[in-house]
Amino acid sequence: MQSIQDQIESLASTLKGLAFVRVITHYDADGISAGGVLCRALHRAGVRFHCTMLRELKAPDPEWWSDSDLVVMLDMGSSVIEAMAQHGRSAILDHHTLNGSGEAPPNVVHINPRMHGIDGTTGACGSTLAYLVAEAMDPANVDLAPYAIGGMIGDRQFVGGFSGLNTGILERAIAAGEVEVVKGLPLFGTTVSEALELSNDPFYIGLSGEPDNVDAFLREIGIDPSSTVEDVESDPVKASILMSRLALRLVDQGTALENVKETFMDKYRFPKLHTDGFMLSNVINSTGRLGVPGVGLSVVMGDPAAMEEGSRTRAQYRRNVQVGLIGLRDRTTALERVQYFTNTVPNMGGALSGLGVSYILDPHRAAIAFTESGKDLKISGRATRALVSQGLDLADALSKASGTVGGVGGGHPIAAGATIPADRKDEFLQALDDALIAQVGLVPN
Repeated sequence: MQSIQDQIESLASTLKGLAFVRVITHYDADGISAGGVLCRALHRAGVRFHCTMLRELKAPDPEWWSDSDLVVMLDMGSSVIEAMAQHGRSAILDHHTLNGSGEAPPNVVHINPRMHGIDGTTGACGSTLAYLVAEAMDPANVDLAPYAIGGMIGDRQFVGGFSGLNTGILERAIAAGEVEVVKGLPLFGTTVSEALELSNDPFYIGLSGEPDNVDAFLREIGIDPSSTVEDVESDPVKASILMSRLALRLVDQGTALENVKETFMDKYRFPKLHTDGFMLSNVINSTGRLGVPGVGLSVVMGDPAAMEEGSRTRAQYRRNVQVGLIGLRDRTTALERVQYFTNTVPNMGGALSGLGVSYILDPHRAAIAFTESGKDLKISGRATRALVSQGLDLADALSKASGTVGGVGGGHPIAAGATIPADRKDEFLQALDDALIAQVGLVPN
């Protein structure tokens, strides 16, 4: 088997010689970033392209091959290799769990870090792979690294520090002056008061979404609510006090230790783009979640007007998520190893289950959001890294549990999804709980 670098360089060489490429990608921050990075590299190389962003991949559309020299699928596809091969010449750049060995027919290039001993949950994502192809097409594409880093952040591969293939990208971007890494608080807003009140990641129970409580909290610890985040970060005493008090709040609300540690973190500033990695990631992610992924793609393609529109979309999305998080604990039902709730806002299940299990719900149980979709239920599941380190694999558990009721599922050990018939919810939940207990045992007393 070729090394992953040989695969990337071979694909890059192929792409530069084509006339028209059809790009298919996911609609989240990683998928949109990956799509934009590759499309921008194709445009610079004089290759025409058409990019489509999907919420989910049920089956390849034969129309994708009708007028293209190659169909490139990003951030998904490892589960449909044979189906892609049946339609025509394809390339799959994915980081999700493999079905079998991952070997592909001759007319399909399949690049997945898991086939090379690289963790696709923490060490590489769709944006990682798209950027490496772009960089192999032309080293000058290093200016696209910030968008790839935004995608990595969207898939939470920054937690605990970047690793795997992501590390090299970050190092080269820093050397090229595209990225600056600084230590700071996980707060983003005009003032420290606004940043805390709007904060969803971390979500501070009693502060997030509670402006009066925020101002009282800040005054109590000697910080002017109208101070900027940068003003607080530049004062070692105030920064230390705020960091400590916020960390204690997270501990008191039962937050997983891995997330408490993020109260003082690496921030990735992009001086040439006048933004940072978390802001860029949130802007791009919000456009997909609120149904305007084309705006996110345009952001990655370098359109300043799109960034302005995306920033407005981000503000709306952040409010929507916050509304869903407030009171989430009271709306959640717990079994032995799974806790679940109903989500009523489309495309919000993943965010609520992920932020919920990180900051609000019991970190010893996987969190599942159910969203109605006609006669089906869409399921978004999230777990903590601590649970995964104990052997929990949500992708495997969801795949098995959904399969018992005639559904389908898959993804990552820490983040996965499924679709099941709505009338078999209880049966599914029992099968899922059983599967998770089999993986990690009962919740410790």
